[in-house]
Amino acid sequence: MRRSRNEVGRWRMLRQVHRRRISWLEGQSRRNRHIYCIRRLHKAQHHRSLLYSVAYKW
Repeated sequence: MRRSRNEVGRWRMLRQVHRRRISWLEGQSRRNRHIYCIRRLHKAQHHRSLLYSVAYKW
């Protein structure tokens, strides 16, 4: 069955929007992972520094 020109255009636009949204979500998750990684590193550094300060007091 042949699709009308408007229908084809609408499908194309929907597909484009979907693709854009997916790529945006991927980028967001990548950025979030980066943020969590940095937080984890800071937490570890903080933990280590606390251990040293406690050890130094003794």
